[in-house]
Amino acid sequence: RVYLENVVGDSLNPIIIKNRPGQIAEIKAEPTYAGLQLHNSRYFEVKGDCSLPDSVHGIFIHGINSNGVEVSGLSQEFTISRVRVDTAGTGVKVKDNRDVYFANCQLASGVEVPDDSTWFASNITIEHCELSNLKNEGVYMNNTSYKYDFQCDNNRLYYGYEMDGVYIHKNRIINTGKDGIQTTGVVRNCIIESNEILNIGTDGYSAHGSGIHFGEGCAGRVANNWVEKTMGSGVFAAGLGLIEIYQNVILQTGGDAIKAHAGTKMCTGDCNYAEPAAYFGLQNYSDLEQLRIFNNTIAFTAGIGININAPVDSVSMNHVYVNNNIITEWTVASMDFISSPTANYDGFTHAGNNLIVQDISDVHFQNGTVNTAGNYGINGLTDVRLAEQSAACDGGVSLFWM
Repeated sequence: RVYLENVVGDSLNPIIIKNRPGQIAEIKAEPTYAGLQLHNSRYFEVKGDCSLPDSVHGIFIHGINSNGVEVSGLSQEFTISRVRVDTAGTGVKVKDNRDVYFANCQLASGVEVPDDSTWFASNITIEHCELSNLKNEGVYMNNTSYKYDFQCDNNRLYYGYEMDGVYIHKNRIINTGKDGIQTTGVVRNCIIESNEILNIGTDGYSAHGSGIHFGEGCAGRVANNWVEKTMGSGVFAAGLGLIEIYQNVILQTGGDAIKAHAGTKMCTGDCNYAEPAAYFGLQNYSDLEQLRIFNNTIAFTAGIGININAPVDSVSMNHVYVNNNIITEWTVASMDFISSPTANYDGFTHAGNNLIVQDISDVHFQNGTVNTAGNYGINGLTDVRLAEQSAACDGGVSLFWM
């Protein structure tokens, strides 16, 4: 186990934590502790040196019941890069649990209540990591819930902190019991890009078995990811503000391929925990706050291809765009918008130019007909580039204005 506290560099000279060049730093932690834990730290980089000829992960954490890498104490301005975690609880976990500070509505002794300006973290990057065979999530960012207001003896109880600038990209996440990537409360610049996410939700609980859980309070984009074989949704979005989901390949989902949900309700006034007052997931307040789903390839979903599940008073019909998606081999429906004024998705505002065919051979992917299912490459679909005869070639609407 490696535990580091108060590691503080500066923006121009971050503290670098890495393996010895030419050697893999191997960590096998104690059963109840994270392999590598950093607390109350800022401006640092955990970087596995990749000078080894046969390895791109200079730091290897394995064989533990707890988390591989755990960051706490409102640490921020940091990067976790080229770390491999195998056989652990959660691969990389960044969290501060409010229950520690506000258990039973009473402030813990000696702990001051932070105001919103300090209860905040920014600029966190998780990149080029391989996270595999995990009991829980691959990457877990922030609390599960976002921005509940509680009242207890007239004392305000604060919530999980907000984040600005979380970048999760170019990671390989394989075999997780729960979500592949989960983020919550990243109010600006939540960027989840170019990850390979395979075989997710092996504990069988679909509500926490999404490839990517773009959770409450998040604004940003989910782009260029390959998500394959999930117990729940491929991409679940319950964010707030501008959300873009594009150029993802989503295959063999146990739930909906893309599900955009109204999210949880927030408590206002003198209420006890989950007393609802108003939606705050997927609300659109201005032209700049939109939900855009475009240029995705979806196949072999046991649920709905694209499912926008939100009441009319939660999502503005003028701010939802669903364009240029390919949907094939679905079980329940290709699209479903329960907040739409009509049951026909063609009548839904700004939805169109999607190629929707049940038989995958009618799409004309470059690798031709579907073959026998293999390991990762469901039903032989490992190449989703389009053949020239595909109706999707040059068939989309221009999205330059986005």
